[in-house]
Amino acid sequence: ALSRNATDGLDASVRLVAERGRDGISAQFTAYAVDRDFSNRFSAVDAARASERPVLDQFSVPARGYGAVALMRLPVFADGVVELGADARRLKGATNELFRNLGAGFTRLRKAGGDQWLVGAWLEYAGSLAPGLALAGGVRADYWRTFDGVLRESALADGTVLRDDAIAPREDVLVNGRLGLRYEAAADWVLRMAGYSGFRLPSLNEFFRPFRVGNDITEANPLLEPERLYGLEAGVRWTGAAGIDLSADYFRNWLEDGVGNVTLALGPGVFPPAGFVPAGGSLRQRRNIDRILADGVESALRLSPRDDVAVVLRHLYVRARVTTSRDFPVLDGKRLAQSPKHVLALALDWRPAPRWAVHGALRHVAKQFEDDLASRTLDGFVTLDAMLSYQAGTGLWLFLQAENIAGATVAAQIDADGLVTRAQAPSIAGGLRFAF
Repeated sequence: ALSRNATDGLDASVRLVAERGRDGISAQFTAYAVDRDFSNRFSAVDAARASERPVLDQFSVPARGYGAVALMRLPVFADGVVELGADARRLKGATNELFRNLGAGFTRLRKAGGDQWLVGAWLEYAGSLAPGLALAGGVRADYWRTFDGVLRESALADGTVLRDDAIAPREDVLVNGRLGLRYEAAADWVLRMAGYSGFRLPSLNEFFRPFRVGNDITEANPLLEPERLYGLEAGVRWTGAAGIDLSADYFRNWLEDGVGNVTLALGPGVFPPAGFVPAGGSLRQRRNIDRILADGVESALRLSPRDDVAVVLRHLYVRARVTTSRDFPVLDGKRLAQSPKHVLALALDWRPAPRWAVHGALRHVAKQFEDDLASRTLDGFVTLDAMLSYQAGTGLWLFLQAENIAGATVAAQIDADGLVTRAQAPSIAGGLRFAF
């Protein structure tokens, strides 16, 4: 087989904690670093499955991440706590890949990537307003910057530059907040409600890296705006005897400038900036969608008949649809791509003996649309996972885990020819975890 992949990774972190009891000042500091480098080679098989040729060779895809978080908690009033904090994160990544193999070998080289800074600070308060009534709220400001963006394609034969996008650095400051209330209506009933705003900065891949699956081409977009989220939610929780815990929450989210893979053209034809799109293929680009509305209900039932056994059943219903898309009105009213209406999960945790733990999980995800035009459907699936762990010593665990034991087809993508890209193949892994 011509397909292959390899990954090297290194994670490091350090955390310092200073605590002086409930009535004293506490502080935390965490610093971390992540280093990744992987290579991946994709191949295509002809219709008769008689021959195979490489179609993409990502021979070097390095990624680096560094960050730190510092916070301080101050007791105020009778039972209130004020938290002040700041964090910073830098991400740097690139892909170096060979592509466009028409049968005689790769003919083009692409380099795409960039840097991203995110620095923020926040202030939060949590405390009681009256007996049984608690309030929590806060405000946060973030500065973000993307820079050193590059998307360059050249001919392997002579090094001629075929594409070299001019990508300017960008930056902005965003402010968000949240406010929540929690009311203990009775010993076994709790009511809660909250309002909040937030944002998501597009990833380096969304900003800078194009990709192709089959005949479907998706272009990056360095002009993307951050996604802005505004939400309201309300919920109730009931705790009964014999370890029964039941909760349900309703939420409504407004997502402005949501990032989606928007269809610009259908092949065959030549369309900028991608060039030629084959028959049956499509040209998409990461674009901001003006407004997406999502309503949903999240419910959970937890049963703990004994201290060593817990069963949790969770269900998530989400109705997400595009409500406003001025540049692409064909999307208005359509269900959001890759957003299933129903997700159901059943989990079991059991400690059969001291030091031993068993975990099992059954998950069902309903069918969903693969693309923005709702023209391709990904089938629903059911997966079964299991893990056995043993605590060999202080801070040391041995584990054996199996994912997708039944071999369900978990489809992540389907192209114009019906080729399905699988997201989660059956796997078995073992190892150890050590904490100090």
